[in-house]
Amino acid sequence: MNKLLIHVLLVLTFSAYGQQVTLRQCLDSAIARYAISHQSEVYNQILETESQISSSINLPQVKIAGQATWQSQALELPIKLPGVDIPALNQDQYKIQLEISQSIYNGGLVKAKKELSKQDNAINNTQNQIEINKLKQILIFNYYQILLVENNLDVLKTQKAILTQKLEDLTQLEQQGMMSQDSKNLLKSELTTIEINQIALETQLKTLQEKLQFYTGLNVTNLEIPDESIHFSEAQNRPEMKLLSFNQQKISLTKNLNNAAQRPNVFAFSTLGYGRPGLNYLSNDFSTFAIIGVGFQWQLWNWNRTSRQNQILDLQTSLIENQKEVFTTNLDAELLSLKGEIAAQTSILEKTEQLIELRKKVLESADSRQKMGEITTSDYVKDLQNYQKALLDQKNAQLKLSLAKSNYLFALGNL
Repeated sequence: MNKLLIHVLLVLTFSAYGQQVTLRQCLDSAIARYAISHQSEVYNQILETESQISSSINLPQVKIAGQATWQSQALELPIKLPGVDIPALNQDQYKIQLEISQSIYNGGLVKAKKELSKQDNAINNTQNQIEINKLKQILIFNYYQILLVENNLDVLKTQKAILTQKLEDLTQLEQQGMMSQDSKNLLKSELTTIEINQIALETQLKTLQEKLQFYTGLNVTNLEIPDESIHFSEAQNRPEMKLLSFNQQKISLTKNLNNAAQRPNVFAFSTLGYGRPGLNYLSNDFSTFAIIGVGFQWQLWNWNRTSRQNQILDLQTSLIENQKEVFTTNLDAELLSLKGEIAAQTSILEKTEQLIELRKKVLESADSRQKMGEITTSDYVKDLQNYQKALLDQKNAQLKLSLAKSNYLFALGNL
């Protein structure tokens, strides 16, 4: 009996031996293939373009304008001088001019726009990370489901191998007239039940593996059980909290932009033109002209529009503070629950190891007693099922402990 168990375990061990794929490899590979991961490149291009647009405000602004008009009355002198012929001005007039302006001071408007664009870029990339985390949750669940199904299959295969061997022993005893057909039928029914369950689990496993392989592009037939190191004092690094902080910072930068728009705007300008009349409005000749100067604009009053906009932004800041508090509270509660789960599964794992040793001794005794006819085959099958259940509970506790650790790291934002 001991040799059989050792043989079965060795077969299962070596069949699973090979290059194992880790949970982090699956996550990294899936993220690299995930379309939304490449959006950050587009966001960075948008940021660079917006920065160039903002910088262009400080560059000379050039435009050309022209017009041709006819007016019902032209300029004329209200007096007549003896012996002086004053020609009448034409009622049709023409003008084309080149206008150049250069910003000298704009109240920090360009800097404020650039800072706001950078903040928008940070917000977009953080929202991207939140979407990627949703994918991670799917992958983590899928990964552990595969491990759980594989564990159940391993237990069934071990149980099937033991019962098959036991059926061969009974066949020999039956030929010697020492065992009834009923005992063989009981074992055959148990084997059939195992085969039915095995088919269902293998189908489920194939579906789960195909899904994980679809996301990762990896061969996921040999997954490693994660054994993550946990530090309960580790600080959280969740993108949701970063997003709230970035939105808060954006509000502050928006206020800076509002205030910059209220400051004076000083600029230099020049106009080069050609037309009739030129700067001499009493001339009927086409001529060139030029104007150079400095100007400024300053909106002194906008009916408290800027002030009210900033009040709204202050209220939005207080809302975000409340959202951060709610998120922190929920996260702390989740971490406490996961700490409890880690502690519980650690204790259960220790107890299942003790239970396996006890169930193994009972099963070894039952094997000998059944051969001697002291107990029925049904009693032996029950002891075998109890032993297999202890093995299953041990592996499940190990998987649940590993899952709780992975979930704890994910909750912190470190997975």
